[in-house]
Parts: sequence; C-alpha cells; structure tokens
Amino acid sequence: MRPFFRLFALALFLLPSISSATRLTVLPEVGVLPQVRLGGVQVEDCDWSAQLVKTLSVAVAKGNYTQISGHQALQLSLALRRRDVAQRGLAFEADVGLRVGLLAGGHMIASTDAVDEREGVKAPSQACDALRAVVPALVESIGDWLSEVQVPQCAQDCEDVLPDQPLFVAASITEIAAGVRNDAARDECRWLDYMPAQIAGAFNQLDKNVYMQAPPLIVKKNHQPAPGVRTLILKLGDARSTANGSSANLPDLRGELYAGRMLLGSFQTKPRSSTFGSAFGASLCNQLVSLSDKAAEAIAEWLKLPRLDAQL
Repeated sequence: MRPFFRLFALALFLLPSISSATRLTVLPEVGVLPQVRLGGVQVEDCDWSAQLVKTLSVAVAKGNYTQISGHQALQLSLALRRRDVAQRGLAFEADVGLRVGLLAGGHMIASTDAVDEREGVKAPSQACDALRAVVPALVESIGDWLSEVQVPQCAQDCEDVLPDQPLFVAASITEIAAGVRNDAARDECRWLDYMPAQIAGAFNQLDKNVYMQAPPLIVKKNHQPAPGVRTLILKLGDARSTANGSSANLPDLRGELYAGRMLLGSFQTKPRSSTFGSAFGASLCNQLVSLSDKAAEAIAEWLKLPRLDAQL
C-alpha cells in the first residue's frame, strides 16, 4: 500500500475515537463544593486527584455513550462532596463522595453524586494509598452513570440540574385533554388527587443509590415550574374510559419533568386493565387504586434517571 493510502486508512481508523474523545472531556481540576469539610488525616500532598482525572479521561475516551452523541461539546466536572481518611489500627480507610456534572454552555445540565460502594476491601497501610484505592470504583460509578444518563437539549432555557435540587409535583392533575374531563368513576375515586400523592410515596420509599442522592418528592398545591427546582408535571391524555363494565382501566397519564423551563424527560403510561372485576367483590375504586399503585412504582423508577418518551 502506498504511504498516502496507508496514512488515509489510519486517519479513518482513528477518526471515531478522536471524535468520541473530543465530544466529552474531563476538566483537569477536582474542585471542592462550598461548606464541605475535608476530614481525617491530612493528605493534601497526595496525587490521587490527578490520578482520578487521568484515569477517568482514559475511560471516557474509550467509552461509547451513544445517548449523548449529536450533542454539543460537553465537559465533565468533578467536585468533592466529602473526603475523609481515617486510621484504623495500622490501616487507613478513605470515604470519598464526588459531585459529577455534565457542562454545556456554562450550565450543569446533568449531574450525579458518585461514591465508592466497594465492600470488604483490604485497607492500605498508607493514607495516600487509601485515597488512590478508591479511584477505580469512582471511575466505574461515573462510567455507569454516563452510559445511562440522557442529556437534555436546551438553548435559551438551559438550567443547572443538581441531584439535591428540590423536587415537586402539583397536588392535583389539572391539565386534562379535551373530551376526557367527565368520567364518573375517576371523579368518584378522586383519582386526580390520589395519583400525585401515590407517585410521591413510591419515589420517597426508593433506595435511590448512587444515581440520585435526592431530596423527597414534595406534593405542593398549585405548584408550577420555577427556576432552581425540578417539577413533575402530570397530564391526563387521550380519552380512555376509567371503567369498562365492571372492570377498571388506568387513565392515560402523561408526565414531563422540568428543571426551570428545561425539559429533562417525559413519559406516558401503558394501558392497564384490572384482571378482576366487581363480580369478585372489588369496587371500581379499589381496582383503580391497584392499577395506579403499579404505575406509580414505574414512574418513581423513571424519576431516578428520567429519559424522553418513556413508555411506563
């Protein structure tokens, strides 16, 4: 093969990895969140943060994050939420928590809190080694999140999105599509008030783990999207009768999650019908509650990592 063609073939081979690496870059410094206390043994002279950035940069360059392809150039920021190195006998243990953010146009449009979730790991005999030992687990945690997070598209309505941002849902569903306002069974069961509270209850009982160190979902009367908070908007969609003879149907529920005015995700519930009717002694309201509880659990899981156009 001629030298020119060999060079051209090499360029084609390297192009995807170069493109992937430059679309998402890791900022070179690990910051510290305001009012964070760095406790335990003094380890300021350790090079563990540089090792973290280097290891994460290599992992990101190799990653295949298809769900963020096509987006503008993104930067990955790291900041300490906590760092505690404690001596236990002759060994040292490090407890590190990171705030990880995806930056676009100066806004943190997605974020998570990463922690070292390893158990039963042998503790090093040096403090700096204890910090370096958490790096692979943190990088793995961040990589798992990057492979699942969906990055919102925004222009003038970009907002910062933080894991501990307040999260609200209006106490009653008031956005109702034309033609479905009058439904005797739904109104009798007070479903429009029941469903927001049930979603909040299901979400607040979840183990939200590394992906979402979140505050509770708060039910608030007449709540509307506002800057600095996340808001779940619930809507009653196309006509779907709540009652089908003596059996209940789940109403067509749609939802949108916003940070300020920026859309983070959306969903629509799948049709669900009761497998038993009033002939078995279950009222329509009891059947509707059972169907709604299952839907609420699915919506609560979606809230941990919201995505667009989800069918739940």
